[in-house]
Amino acid sequence: MSTHMETVASPRREDVAAALELRDLHVQLGGASVVNGVSLTVEPGAMLALVGESGAGKSMTAKAAMGLLPPGGHVSGGSILIGGRDVTDLDEGQWRRIRGSEIGMVFQNPLRSLNPTMKVGTQIAEAIRIHRRDLSGVQVKARAMELLDQVQIPNAARRFDEYPHQLSGGMRQRIVIAIALSCAPRVLLADEPTTALDVTTQAEILRLLGELQRGHDTAVVLVTHDIRIAEDHADRVAVMYAGRVVEDGPVSAVINRPLMPYTRALMTAVPQPESPPHSELPVIEGRPPDLRSLPVGCAFAPRCRFATDVCRSADPPVDGAADHRYRCWHPLTDGGSDDRA
Repeated sequence: MSTHMETVASPRREDVAAALELRDLHVQLGGASVVNGVSLTVEPGAMLALVGESGAGKSMTAKAAMGLLPPGGHVSGGSILIGGRDVTDLDEGQWRRIRGSEIGMVFQNPLRSLNPTMKVGTQIAEAIRIHRRDLSGVQVKARAMELLDQVQIPNAARRFDEYPHQLSGGMRQRIVIAIALSCAPRVLLADEPTTALDVTTQAEILRLLGELQRGHDTAVVLVTHDIRIAEDHADRVAVMYAGRVVEDGPVSAVINRPLMPYTRALMTAVPQPESPPHSELPVIEGRPPDLRSLPVGCAFAPRCRFATDVCRSADPPVDGAADHRYRCWHPLTDGGSDDRA
């Protein structure tokens, strides 16, 4: 059994470099190991969902891949490859040249992502000019208008000259997506892109991301705490806990037959439409561990009802089939219907 887990979103194309590849990535922040040996590969045109509770390491993994770690954070081990190129040790100037052109990011809060003093069309045009200095002003505006159409902004000509505060939350997030895609990056990182939106708008934005992913052959990494969003929109899912991938595989396999108790617990904690009114919502008992002092053995053991002594004394190895891997000493044998977590 291995101690190394690699997540591959969509089958490898031998003649095409992976859009994004993380190899045994480790990230330190303020004395804590916030990402611990994460390996994943996302092919062109595929969507991988990173799922887990707050503090699981999802956003830090995405920010490391974008070269946007917060002050005090650094990659302490492993490597990051974009289109086959190792970008792990790029300086900030080099990162600026590939952000937007090779990899883009959509953040949680669109209002914070946009400059409130600039018209949204100007902000899209500015993103284009940074990487496409060969285009004339007329061509830049034409490209910006094209992007507004692609992200399905109605009355694009009028919206071009409006400010962020004049748009709805869903419209603002569409503008942010247009900026992220302005120079056709091979990878798009979407960090909880629908958190601040109502349910209907969430569905519209996620559907739009899927259409753009397929239409442009863009690799998408979707960061979310909601495993049901992954089920509806992603090709593969990687479940993270305490900075590690604890289960990964095709969405259908992980959802229909979760092997790691934590994965099952995440699924159970999602409210169900058929639940009776005023019924008690299932919760995952306990709290995620302090990443500065992780427990010995499986990090989920203190919260797992199926944990035994071995779980609390030894780190679980990676196990499972090549296409559906997990870290657990006592995997669920029937998809978790015994409610072990």
